[in-house]
Amino acid sequence: MNAPSPVDIDIISFKECPWRKGPSGEKVMEWRADCRGTFRERFELEHFPFDIQALTITVSCNRPSSEVTLHEDCYTGAKSILRNQFMVMTDFDLRGPFMRSDIHMERKEYSLLHIYCIGQRRAGYYLWNICPTSC
Repeated sequence: MNAPSPVDIDIISFKECPWRKGPSGEKVMEWRADCRGTFRERFELEHFPFDIQALTITVSCNRPSSEVTLHEDCYTGAKSILRNQFMVMTDFDLRGPFMRSDIHMERKEYSLLHIYCIGQRRAGYYLWNICPTSC
């Protein structure tokens, strides 16, 4: 896992969603929580200062995928957003979040949700201020 310390989770609610049904008419359960944590990602710096980095958090469940499927809630057309107050990386522009559902590769019975952002280094600063002085 890429969290160097435990993730704080405050459960807001866990309940059956009365106004939604699954594709076959089954019940839809809704779990909402506020999560706060620090995560690490290995930098894959290859084309400085034009670096692009994927930053990924994977959410899993210990229930079989036949019981629980994790996915982004796009039922009403709403999408997840990346709030500006959470962006502390001044050298990078972040796009996303993007989400992709998956099944655990080794133990295929567990559902996964990959949440990722794309970070792109702001190359202009380096091109105008660093490169001319070092050449």
